[in-house]
Amino acid sequence: LAQAEQRWSAVKAHAAQAVRLADEHGFVDLLSRATVQHGRALVAQGQEEQGFAEMRQGCATAQVRGAQVIHAGLCLLLAGAYASTGRWAEGLDVVEGILPWVREHQLVLAEAWLLLIQGDLLLSKHGSSSRRRKARLA
Repeated sequence: LAQAEQRWSAVKAHAAQAVRLADEHGFVDLLSRATVQHGRALVAQGQEEQGFAEMRQGCATAQVRGAQVIHAGLCLLLAGAYASTGRWAEGLDVVEGILPWVREHQLVLAEAWLLLIQGDLLLSKHGSSSRRRKARLA
């Protein structure tokens, strides 16, 4: 809820606590998710480099564990964070890396979100993302 309301201080605090508990008790899948959420909060608060590093680490942890559905969801968050900061090249790399797997496994909702983010990233690449966002809000 805090993330949906963009209360990033609360997201960061809750995610930090979840990281600590997951690490302490060996819940690796929860650790990967909490690490990504903590990183997302950092990105939203302007600490982009550290935040993106944490988000990539969480994604990598899920992938190494073979938790591909979790990995796809975390990649979705990472690509969205790149889109929100105008880092279109990194975002497109994430989308293009995970989209074939998502399609192969018919995760249609994840595919729809990835395509939406991909569209925003491509528009950002060509300098027209603000027009697209305004059109979506109308």
